[in-house]
This record gives sequence, structure tokens and C-alpha cells, in this order.
Amino acid sequence: DVTEISGMDDLHHAEDVIKEAEELLAECYGVKKSHFLVNGTTGGSLAVIMTTLRRGEKVLVPKDAHKSILHGIELAGGVPIFLTPETHEEIGVANGVSPELVEETLHKYPDVKLCIFTYPSYYGTIFNLQKCIQIAHDFGAVVFVDEAHGAHFLTSSEFPRSAVEFGADIVVQSAHKTLPA
Repeated sequence: DVTEISGMDDLHHAEDVIKEAEELLAECYGVKKSHFLVNGTTGGSLAVIMTTLRRGEKVLVPKDAHKSILHGIELAGGVPIFLTPETHEEIGVANGVSPELVEETLHKYPDVKLCIFTYPSYYGTIFNLQKCIQIAHDFGAVVFVDEAHGAHFLTSSEFPRSAVEFGADIVVQSAHKTLPA
């Protein structure tokens, strides 16, 4: 615990080195704001859901979402509309949701306030997230992407594009999973 030592700043009210580091990270990723979190992506996911979803509001969520996402929806009093991910043909694991399913579901539930996607999947597979984000935005929904295993995507053109580049409204990543944090 170094936050009580002069010059080390305070994570919860950054004014010095932590603030500067967060500004540098936001610049690096090309986003408006970046915040360092504790408790991995879980803490970020809970914070995002609790600030974007109100009691009784609908949220699209894939069935392969992390349990923290489900906890956040429960805490916020949201109404989950579950989406069944496609199966990766080659390796037989969950492979994200199809844009067609997202569009079909939003036509059925046009009052959805929040759409949550996991990208990449916990198996490292990717799907057409860009189209899913576009469709969600067309319906006026906020898009939150759990990119816990994709923090490295923005570091090289050799990797898939990040949810940040696809225009997600909020992206939570875990640098400790894929970067030397």
C-alpha cells in the first residue's frame, strides 16, 4: 500500500502520478478517459453495469458472460435477455453472438438499454463485434465490452482490432491477463 506515501498519489482521487499515467493510457488507446481499477475486470464490470443500468431496464447478455456480469445485472436490478453464442466450428467452443441474433433480439426488445459482449471469448476466439456494436447503437443501446483477454489488441496490427476501435461505448480490460502489468 503506497497511496499514503507522499508523491504516490491516490487511486480513488488521482491528482499526480496516477492521474498522469491514466491520461497517458487514454492517449495510447485513443479514448476519452481511462481508469485503473482494482479487483481485475470484475470491479470494472460491476461499476459499468451499476452506472448504466437501472432497475427494470433490459440488458442483452451472452450466456457465456463472466459471472461478475451476471452479478452486476442482479445488483442493478436489470432484466437480462440472454443470447446464445455461436459455436466455433473447428474447436467446438463458444464463439460470440451473431449480428443477426443481436438484430433479431433488439427488434423483439427495442427498449434494451445496454448490450454486453465478451470479446475475445475466454477461448480467444473472435466474432463480428463491429457489426454487433453498430446494430446496438442503431437501436440506441449503450455497448459495454468485457475485453478482459484483449488488452493487447491495440498494441499491434498483428492482433485483431479492439472493441475500442469498433466504437464500443465502454471497454473494460485486464492488463494482467495479456500484458506485462
